[in-house]
Amino acid sequence: MEYSEKLVFLKYRPRGRSCPGVLYTGKLGVMIVARFRPPEVVSKTLEQYKRQGERYQIFPCRIEVNGSTYYSASYQLGQPATGYITIKEDGSVPSLNLEEVELATRISFELSSINNALYTTGFRVARKRHLGFMRRTLSILRWVERTMKQEMPPEIQQALEGFIKAPQVTIKNHLRLKELVKKADRHIKQNVKDQVVTPEDLKIMNDYHYELWRCATMQNVVQMNTYEDRKKLIQYLFQKKKIFPAIALWFYHLRMHPDEEKVKPKDREMMKEVIDVYINGNMEREEKVFQKALEITRNPR
Repeated sequence: MEYSEKLVFLKYRPRGRSCPGVLYTGKLGVMIVARFRPPEVVSKTLEQYKRQGERYQIFPCRIEVNGSTYYSASYQLGQPATGYITIKEDGSVPSLNLEEVELATRISFELSSINNALYTTGFRVARKRHLGFMRRTLSILRWVERTMKQEMPPEIQQALEGFIKAPQVTIKNHLRLKELVKKADRHIKQNVKDQVVTPEDLKIMNDYHYELWRCATMQNVVQMNTYEDRKKLIQYLFQKKKIFPAIALWFYHLRMHPDEEKVKPKDREMMKEVIDVYINGNMEREEKVFQKALEITRNPR
């Protein structure tokens, strides 16, 4: 019998491409092992629907929808998954045309993807040590604002305001991101402990996931959008012989994101997709990924 007894780390894949059956837990890369065995009758059904050479990974929680209990798994023959299945606790395989069966499938698929993104990337982003240099940047800019703003031409004043916005927005969003990572981590740990998830858990985790990556995206966007303002102010400070603040701000400027034109085409395209989802709220791509997963789900229709 093949089932997922302990949790493992996978390489990062964007949301929607991970497989149900792997639930990541633990803080700062420390893995908590959770053991989960489905009922024997469910394991027998998983074997019956397995194709030659495949292995399967079970989503390590019961899925409770409208008083019914489901178990979900992905079949694999390498990567990506070759199929998905949702099974009732009596071992039967219900029709995917039933609304609650599709919901149970969505819960396992999306929670697996969210967990994957959180523990392979979310914690790494939250640990980035840029709050210190952003605060130092803001401190220098405030000094410039207090001592020089009145004598600046209007376009330089505008550049100063743009530069100030970069660390301000970054600090605010990064602090919120760290808070959301902790909340999501606590919620997942409770799911693992209880070994059960519900539609409410999906809603909570979707909210955490969306806001978390919106905070990350906002940091990038504000830095990209203020690139020219940063350059303009630093050039002005050099012209005015304010060498120390000019050099310090130039150093911090280099640690921030450049404008869109200086980003590699591949990264630029990825950034556009991320902005479309987490800033503009276009979830069409996310839904398409789930619909593709439904196409290879082995439940009858």
